[in-house]
Amino acid sequence: MKILLGVFVFLFLVIAFVGYKVSLIPNKPVHYHANFAVIEDGKLADFSKPEFMHISPCTDTDVHSDNPKDNVHLHEGIGNVVHVHADGITWKTFFETIGYWEKITQDQEMAQRAENFTFDIRVNGESVNDDVLTKPIIDREQLLIVTGSMSADLKKDADAVGNNAKDYDDGKVGIEKCGATGDRSFLQRFKIAFGL
Repeated sequence: MKILLGVFVFLFLVIAFVGYKVSLIPNKPVHYHANFAVIEDGKLADFSKPEFMHISPCTDTDVHSDNPKDNVHLHEGIGNVVHVHADGITWKTFFETIGYWEKITQDQEMAQRAENFTFDIRVNGESVNDDVLTKPIIDREQLLIVTGSMSADLKKDADAVGNNAKDYDDGKVGIEKCGATGDRSFLQRFKIAFGL
C-alpha cells in the first residue's frame, strides 16, 4: 500500500511540475516589428550588411533564449526592420546585439561636448530625449537617430526610416523566416518549456 501511495504522490508531483513549467510559457508568442534608421553625417548607416543579420530563421523557441540576438534582430538583408521576440526588449539591447551601442554612446557624448555636432532622436516623427533608447520597443514604432556635424534634412531623414514593419506584422513579407504566429498548443508549450 505504501508503495502504491508513493507512486501516486510521485506521479502527482511530476504532473504538477510539468503543468507549472508549461504554464510559464505564454499562450501567444511575442513577435512584432519596428522600423529604424541612423543618419550619420547626412548619410544613411547601412544595417543590411551580413554582420548585422541574424542568420537562422526565427523560431517559436527563440522567445526563451538566453541569447539577446534570438530575442531581437534583423533578417534577410533588410536593415530597417527589427524583429522582437520577447517583452521588454529595448532599443539599447537591440543596438548592443548588432554591436552598435558603443557608437551611439560616443555620439551622445560628442554632442554634449561639441557645439557643431548633432545628436537627435525621433520616434514616429516626434523629437524625443535619449531615454527612449532604454524603453521597450513598441510594435510598428519608427525610430530615427541623426548624428554628426552635417545639418539634418528631417524630411529626407524621416523617409529613410520606412514603414515596412507593418508588412511583417500583417504577413505580407518575410513570413517564411519570421516564425510562428497564433496560439500555441499545449504540446508546443511543453516542447518550449523543456527545450525539446
